[in-house]
Amino acid sequence: MSETTTRTVEEVVRKQLGDALGGGRGMLEAAVPTIAFTVLFLTLHDLRLAIMVSVGCAGVLLLVRLVQRSSPQFVLNALLGIGIGALFAWRAARGGTCCRAAGRDRRVLRSPRCRGCRCTDTPARG
Repeated sequence: MSETTTRTVEEVVRKQLGDALGGGRGMLEAAVPTIAFTVLFLTLHDLRLAIMVSVGCAGVLLLVRLVQRSSPQFVLNALLGIGIGALFAWRAARGGTCCRAAGRDRRVLRSPRCRGCRCTDTPARG
């Protein structure tokens, strides 16, 4: 009897989880713009292009949802995810790069914002 109950509870949980994620279509619509943003930013290192392409992709999916008069919730979730990812990418890029990764001498990184090389504990000296 407990096996039947467990199987039934598991089926109910799977059904509710699938509905919460929008089923196959909802998961796909949330994933495609996010994957587009991630792949473009990591390969081209162009934040503006990655944002434009992924938001354009989400916009097309949103338009399809609106024309079909179905819930745009999952496409809007993707836009929120793209915004959060773009914020993190922008903040990380604004912090600069490691001088060793950039192949530069640490002395080159003298600026009011640079308090030393972030790749070691020793400050850059100018």
